[in-house]
Amino acid sequence: LPSSSPSIVPPDTPAPLPRLSGTHTRGASAMVNVHVTFSHSGKNWTHSFQVDAGSTVLDLKERLVAPKGSREDVESIELQQLGRRIPDWEQICEEATLDFSLLWAEDGAKRAAEDAQTKGRPLQPDRQRLQTMSNQVPRETRDEPPEAAAPAAPAPRIAP
Repeated sequence: LPSSSPSIVPPDTPAPLPRLSGTHTRGASAMVNVHVTFSHSGKNWTHSFQVDAGSTVLDLKERLVAPKGSREDVESIELQQLGRRIPDWEQICEEATLDFSLLWAEDGAKRAAEDAQTKGRPLQPDRQRLQTMSNQVPRETRDEPPEAAAPAAPAPRIAP
C-alpha cells in the first residue's frame, strides 16, 4: 500500500513502525504459528508466521507490512475470524488462523481507534475473540455445503 506521508529517514533505512496499542511480551521464548489466509481475484493462499506467544494482533499486522509500511497501512488491515474483526489488542497465545481483509484508510483508522477504546471492555457485536486452532469450530459443524467439506477417507478393507 502506498503511503502519502513524507519520509523523514533516508530511503534505504527502514523506519520502525509506531506502536499503536496493545501489549507485547518481548523476549518470550515460546513461539506460536499464525496462519493468515488471503483471497484476491478468485485465488486463495495462506502465509504462516511465527510470533512470540503473547504478541498482539496489532504486532502481527505491523509484521505484515514491515519493513516499509506506514501506520495507515497497518490500520487498513483487518484480521478476522468467522467474518468478524479481531481487535488489535487481542493476544495470540496459541496457533490460530486469521483471514486478511483490506479496508479503506478512513475505515481502518476508525476501527483501530474503536479497538483502542474498547480494550478491557465487552466486545462490540462486529468483533470476535481470537479462537485458537484447538478451539476453532470443527469442519462438520460449519455452515457449508457437504460437497465443500474434505472427502472422507475410504473405509479399510477387511479380508474375508
